[in-house]
Amino acid sequence: MKSLRFFLAVLVLPAGLVLAQNAPPPPQKDMIFMHHDGGGPGVAVFGFEMMEFHQVVKNAPYSATVTTESTQVLGDGNRIVNKQTDFVARDGQGRTRRELTMERMGPLKVNAHKTIFIHDPVAQTVVMLNPDKQVAHLMNHGGMGAKQMMKMHENMHPADQAQQGDPEQAQVTRESLGTQQIEGVTAEGTRVTRTIPAGAVGNERPIQITVESWTSPDLHVLVLQKRNDPRFGETVYRLTNIKRDEPDPTLFQVPSNFKMEQGGPPPMAPGE
Repeated sequence: MKSLRFFLAVLVLPAGLVLAQNAPPPPQKDMIFMHHDGGGPGVAVFGFEMMEFHQVVKNAPYSATVTTESTQVLGDGNRIVNKQTDFVARDGQGRTRRELTMERMGPLKVNAHKTIFIHDPVAQTVVMLNPDKQVAHLMNHGGMGAKQMMKMHENMHPADQAQQGDPEQAQVTRESLGTQQIEGVTAEGTRVTRTIPAGAVGNERPIQITVESWTSPDLHVLVLQKRNDPRFGETVYRLTNIKRDEPDPTLFQVPSNFKMEQGGPPPMAPGE
């Protein structure tokens, strides 16, 4: 159960987004969906490949910079803007690497820990690297944490996962936005609009939340997503500097100077 506790603890992250899926199969399990869930700006959840490592995309290598920016406009016109830049790569065998710098846990500031997740479908492993401590935490696909995260992810529809904090009577509509070139790749767009009726959460008028997602059918990844929620503001996720060459193989290997440990680490406390 140690691995499971770690995974659940790591789910609270910066930038006000929930990483989920919102695209036709097969890319639907390699997407990101942004959401605040009652905790206000700065409460976040992330999934990345470690949450859906049963979904393997082969023969579509790439690497890119991941930028997430959230903007909240206060009643007096003041703005709160938070921006995070990370890195993602996938090789032709379907191995993935995600680099994430954790600067906040909800409203709390932490010491910008950099964490790296490597999913290797060939070796049937998920590894979390802690560069600060030079420790690699190894979790195999059959581990309790892995199974629980897979089940949690599979049982939730993208829109439901992104909006799980909203009332059941909220109305959802979906529409196609066609295709366009984004960051040098062809992307297919969809817009999901969720309307919370007046009175459902104490609101005098209906609340409309929109999520616009652009997915690359070639790479099976989300290239751009914009989420607007009048309660919390706008969050924009985008891939930039997309390279479609085979990444350096060492990106998917544990450095030789790292200590290998089985299972996930204990939950991280703010300021650690």
